Amino acid sequence: MLNYTAAYFYSEENSNFKSTFNNCDFWGQPQRGIILNSGNLTLYGAHFNNPGQQTLASVSNASLNILASASNQNGSAFVDSGSEKNISISGSILNNRNNNADSFKSFDSNMGLGSTVSSSGALAQVSGRDSWKATACNNNNNAKNALDGNASTRWDTNGSQTPGQWFMVDFGKTLTYNTIICDVGSSTSSDAPAAYEVYVSSNGNDWGNAIVSGTTTNGIIKVDVQNSRYVRVVQTGSKSNYWSIHEFYVLNAAANNDLISDEDESKAPEETTTEETTKPEETTTVEPKGEFISDDVKVLGYQISAVLRGSRVLYSSEPTIKGQKVVSSGLIYGFANGPITKDDVVLNSSNKYIASYEATSKGIIANYNGDSATATYYARTMTHNGSGAARYNAKYYVRAYSVLENGAIAYSEVYDFSLYSIADTLYQNNLMPTYDGHQYLFYNILTVVDPDYKEIPYKWENTVNK
Repeated sequence: MLNYTAAYFYSEENSNFKSTFNNCDFWGQPQRGIILNSGNLTLYGAHFNNPGQQTLASVSNASLNILASASNQNGSAFVDSGSEKNISISGSILNNRNNNADSFKSFDSNMGLGSTVSSSGALAQVSGRDSWKATACNNNNNAKNALDGNASTRWDTNGSQTPGQWFMVDFGKTLTYNTIICDVGSSTSSDAPAAYEVYVSSNGNDWGNAIVSGTTTNGIIKVDVQNSRYVRVVQTGSKSNYWSIHEFYVLNAAANNDLISDEDESKAPEETTTEETTKPEETTTVEPKGEFISDDVKVLGYQISAVLRGSRVLYSSEPTIKGQKVVSSGLIYGFANGPITKDDVVLNSSNKYIASYEATSKGIIANYNGDSATATYYARTMTHNGSGAARYNAKYYVRAYSVLENGAIAYSEVYDFSLYSIADTLYQNNLMPTYDGHQYLFYNILTVVDPDYKEIPYKWENTVNK
């Protein structure tokens, strides 16, 4: 049995305890953060600054439930091998290293610290990369590993990061994109470039000035929309870590996973959940003809993800409404600054300022502590579609829907929001689960809209169990 002195939580055999802790912050140097030999432990809103020198948890003949929590990089593995079947994790930010997600009791709606996206997610289905060609400043023979669709292989610098290192891709034809992903895969997020500059070319010879420069902790680089055949990422910082790329992608995010705008209306977002939630402000709406508004379909609130740079809507639906089984549910968004009203926010609308998204199993929030024990809870994340005061002040409509087995459609009320209003509520009430998230709202959204926005300190006591 493992030594209790090296853990934040420890239970003896046959203790049969059952405890729940809310908004805890864990600092220290334990070998394992949690060691359970019996009992049931639930953590809501936990933050592990150091989850464990070896692993976060060893769980045997016990149950561990982690919800809406965050964990920094851990040691040799995420949890002890064999513990997965006793652990449920939902809506959390973490780095699952060396443990198969399917081995856990449940593992739903979680995000990786390093934005690991290559192994089985939507990006694995990106087509056309088989014709791309990669070259690199050094370790060039392994450059192809960043395009092979295999998250277990990678290209790296084979040494510490130093200014001038570069990685280049020839797409074989001109592509349109505004997002570059240097996926760090299972490597530590410190393997992202210390700093970068990005160059593009139509012929591989003429590069011009850098189109963007900056720093990143997750390998995701946003750029203005580009049309180029070649792209080159130059590493300009210094770091003892290797620079690693497990998979390399470019995406036209403006056409694939952003909120609707007056410029773009075709979207396909990712689904996850984390952080605290603001409650929506209800607006009145006219009941759609031939359909109905139901209290069994609800929009629960909003979140902002500092990791994904996106806003999230949480919603729910009962499994049966008016005696009819629900066969599908989802959200409908409207760009309220466009020529639409709340009455237009209906399923299957042909209006270009309206878009609907059916929920999938990836959007289900397991173990959500909601008002209804029978409802299914969902989350959907939409990226911010650009930056700037105009974007953050733009007004959106949203409503949830459920299609019933007889073809009827049950709707929630229509709500309106802006990214600024969500950020303001989260910031003023200290609802972000980490200091970094709190600072992200202030520097990346609030002061962009209002340069005189008053900074308030992060209330660490909100994350400490008392």
